[in-house]
Amino acid sequence: LGCPRPNSFGGRCSLEDWQLTNDRLYLAAESAGVAFVSTTYIENDDALGFSGMSGHSLCASGGYNHPGPAQLKAIGKALVDLFNE
Repeated sequence: LGCPRPNSFGGRCSLEDWQLTNDRLYLAAESAGVAFVSTTYIENDDALGFSGMSGHSLCASGGYNHPGPAQLKAIGKALVDLFNE
């Protein structure tokens, strides 16, 4: 599983850097032959509505990069839904 999306306000990581990190993690997983799901698939601006959270609410547990229970639950549900397709 990729890195959770950081919040949209005042964070130390831009959305572009978050995307780049997940892209590199994908390439590493692919070269190692292991399963990987990028969180960009489920937390990008086009898909964010599934969680009922705004970009400002993400990773609010640490104020920057630690997802809280609501975000983790939404990510988990998206993974279950993905693998049940």
